[in-house]
Amino acid sequence: MSQATDAINEMQVGEERWLHPDNLSANHAEAFQGVVRELRDLHAQGVVEILSEHTEEGTIKTFIDQVHVRRLR
Repeated sequence: MSQATDAINEMQVGEERWLHPDNLSANHAEAFQGVVRELRDLHAQGVVEILSEHTEEGTIKTFIDQVHVRRLR
């Protein structure tokens, strides 16, 4: 399973959570973009609702470094 799916499976229906990389370094922020894509896919499938995305300010690439989600099913 993927990191995003694992995190969502740990949540109860209706639960909200901020998901973010374990470390705020540029390498971790870049790797987290895969999780962001997975969360967006889960959103399109109706599994989660993306409530908010936060863009980091530490690099010029403006990666998403936090995603606030609610599990729908």
